[in-house]
Amino acid sequence: MTSLVDRLVRSGYVTREPHPTDRRALILRPTPGSDQEVRSTLGDMHARMMEAAETLSSEDSAVVVDFLRRMRKAIDGIATS
Repeated sequence: MTSLVDRLVRSGYVTREPHPTDRRALILRPTPGSDQEVRSTLGDMHARMMEAAETLSSEDSAVVVDFLRRMRKAIDGIATS
């Protein structure tokens, strides 16, 4: 997560600000004007992702969902160990 935020800050999309009451936390704020560019990029990406998902058959979709559920269970098991 830190790497992602670092990249967003370096690219000028967000700024980090100290949290007013929690010294451990930061507030991420979009930079002026960056929100429209981000929305456009994410909108385009979302459309491409939906196009890819819509090509799956019902059987393929069931395999993907099963896989993702098993991965979530595996990761949840790490967090509780």
